[in-house]
Amino acid sequence: MSYLKVLPRSIYKKKNEYLFFLLCLFCNEFLRLIINFLFIKIFGFDWIDQFLNFILSTTCISILIAYYNNNFKPNSIKLTWYIYLNVFLMMFIFIYLSEYVVSIIPINGPLFGKMYKFFHVTQYPISFFLSAILFAPIYEEILFRGIFLRKIFKTSISSIKSIFFSALLFGIMHLNPWQIIIAFLFGIFIGIIYIGTRSISICIFLHAIYNSMQILHSIQILNVFLAIMGILLILFIILLILFIFQTKSSWKYDNCLKQSAIIF
Repeated sequence: MSYLKVLPRSIYKKKNEYLFFLLCLFCNEFLRLIINFLFIKIFGFDWIDQFLNFILSTTCISILIAYYNNNFKPNSIKLTWYIYLNVFLMMFIFIYLSEYVVSIIPINGPLFGKMYKFFHVTQYPISFFLSAILFAPIYEEILFRGIFLRKIFKTSISSIKSIFFSALLFGIMHLNPWQIIIAFLFGIFIGIIYIGTRSISICIFLHAIYNSMQILHSIQILNVFLAIMGILLILFIILLILFIFQTKSSWKYDNCLKQSAIIF
């Protein structure tokens, strides 16, 4: 009987955690869009836009860390060199696969043409570099893997479902069709890496590498790449299965998400 009395309260608390996280995320992204429009579209001050976005993102993360009572501590999981090698091989293969996926989505036409022009012209060199290489990997990985993936779902659903829903929200947050699909797939991939390694540092580093390669934009070699895409896809799947097998002890439900600290 005591369990039945506690259950509604725990469900109510869990819903509040969902809503609070989504509210913070929505407010942060909405304010960032307004700042982006004002300082880049109207005034052309991309450095002010980037500075204010950094303040907003830092404030959002600080509020969520305080609300969910998170702290930071070093990663106690010992990772072997071949796990690191496997992770980075998968990362570079994923980068090439993602280039092909992005190239499928058109950039012309009455709908996609206007959307592509809007998102493209907002990427001023300084602002885009700072956001993509420095701020975005730290902000997004702490937010979606360090808090959302591990903390919110740790007492609710399995690791697989947690990865899926965190990746889905991660994709939706990117707003434009050229990033939503690939961000969702990247969220699945990086979520698996996080559960396997339990390290935010690795996720941040991989995220920075991925964004760096996107800036280099190697889509020019697409014709050559198409010939070996199938081989790379098969290799990626094999490496992913190998990684899961290498880190199988981290996939125990009670072991991978029970800690309250954000592990670096």
